[in-house]
Amino acid sequence: MVIVAIAMLTVLCTGSAQAIEIDWPEPNWPGIFDSNVLLTLHLQMDPSDWDTILHDSPDANGCIDEPIEVPAWFWLEGEEDLKIKVSVRRKNGSAFPNEADPQKVALKIDINQYYPEDPCAATIWHGLKKLSLKVNSDAIADVVSEGLSCNLHRMASAPSPMM
Repeated sequence: MVIVAIAMLTVLCTGSAQAIEIDWPEPNWPGIFDSNVLLTLHLQMDPSDWDTILHDSPDANGCIDEPIEVPAWFWLEGEEDLKIKVSVRRKNGSAFPNEADPQKVALKIDINQYYPEDPCAATIWHGLKKLSLKVNSDAIADVVSEGLSCNLHRMASAPSPMM
């Protein structure tokens, strides 16, 4: 799959820009959600923006009425040369371990928020326009049980919540 991305090539005194094509490596989105593969996703943002996201606390009902969105660089391990600019915001729900000292929060990543205005943005990433990352307070047990559940459903040829 070929996605056209715009990259700024700034030339001193000319200020010219050039469009380039990026041939995204396989797999497409099904590979991103393969329960048998552990992927490392990278988000790089200004530390003050990360602090803002961590402390964008929900109300008593666990909702964030007007979430704060911040720009970030996003890429998959091994695709460092394919970094794209995305928008990141905190999802509804509680922080881990608590709101007074948030260490982990659930995130929404909007892949195409800045496209086409920003030449470092993209329309899609591995077939996705948005990505949601959740936080489990008992992360290891939850990951193992979700993966086991998904595999059991596949072996039984029944749909699973993760498919």
